[in-house]
Amino acid sequence: MLQVYGNPKSRAMRCLWMLEEMGEPYQLIEKSTRTEELQSAEYLRLNQNARIPTLVDGNLVLWESMAINLYLAQKYAGPMHCMIPKC
Repeated sequence: MLQVYGNPKSRAMRCLWMLEEMGEPYQLIEKSTRTEELQSAEYLRLNQNARIPTLVDGNLVLWESMAINLYLAQKYAGPMHCMIPKC
């Protein structure tokens, strides 16, 4: 199951909205924007930038809301799916 670290009052909302539109099941792991919460060793292993959002999809870890949404749109079928443009 996809995991999203963040909260709806942050840019993680972009990713949560995308996941809702796609209908993909996910788990929201609430993280505030407080420094002490984002500077924990556990979270820094996932996101060295110590910011939210972060997406975990199996072994893949992404951060930056627009990068996450592009990844989701390319990987998962559904109304938000987009093909990778050919060069």
